Amino acid sequence: MSRRKIPFRAIVIGMLVLVGLIAVARTQGLRAGRLGPRGKALPAASAAALLRAIDAVPILEQEQARASYVNSRVEWPVLVEDITKGEGRRAVVYELAAKDPRQPDVEILAVGFGGNDIPALKRLRRKQSLRIAGRIEEVSRHGVVLTEAKIASKVP
Repeated sequence: MSRRKIPFRAIVIGMLVLVGLIAVARTQGLRAGRLGPRGKALPAASAAALLRAIDAVPILEQEQARASYVNSRVEWPVLVEDITKGEGRRAVVYELAAKDPRQPDVEILAVGFGGNDIPALKRLRRKQSLRIAGRIEEVSRHGVVLTEAKIASKVP
């Protein structure tokens, strides 16, 4: 019977993902009972919490930690900064620039609004609080880009 070797790279990547999940769990105070399906840590409560979790990881591992959040679905509180309207391939595209209310230096760019959200977007004002939901497309050192964005609810 031949033994199959596990490539060193696969072990390193697996360890990086594990370290990232542990950092998120520590930042969010997660316990075993608060893990999501398949043992994954639940998404961060805010963009600021997500960036704090990534900052807790060693610097050379942060790129992999940021990549581990891509495609995660989130719903976060935001403070509206600006809305721009552009033309996409098939329709009007709205981009909402916002800040995390808990840490104003954390930027959130949400794109891909549609349907019932369009009239609500047109009524938004700067510094208005609301909750947006979307899929994480990119995580940088100072912010997050969400796609498939929608207004989840207004925050009083």
